[in-house]
Amino acid sequence: KLYVLDEPLHEEAPPVGAPRAKRDAYSKHFNDVVEVSCIMLATMTVELQKQHENMVAFNMIEHLKTLYQEQARHERFDVSKALFQTKEGSPVGPHVLKVIGYVENLERLG
Repeated sequence: KLYVLDEPLHEEAPPVGAPRAKRDAYSKHFNDVVEVSCIMLATMTVELQKQHENMVAFNMIEHLKTLYQEQARHERFDVSKALFQTKEGSPVGPHVLKVIGYVENLERLG
């Protein structure tokens, strides 16, 4: 059902006279959108729920991307900066653990 995050739901349902396959496909997509949207809202904080309560899953994801993409970019920059500022001559054990932590953070942030 993750496809509903990548594909917006067509605004209008097919007319009653449309082929059954087309109506069934729309109905399935609509039901999947409702289900995923409800799951997304249930996992959000109250503040985010209020912002997204009138949106469907696709629109929620797009809005969340705009909210958090810039923050993730800054976090990636800060982690990269810390990684490149590691000092030569520090004890190897803690240094290696610190570098591994920085690399894992960068992987997590994309």
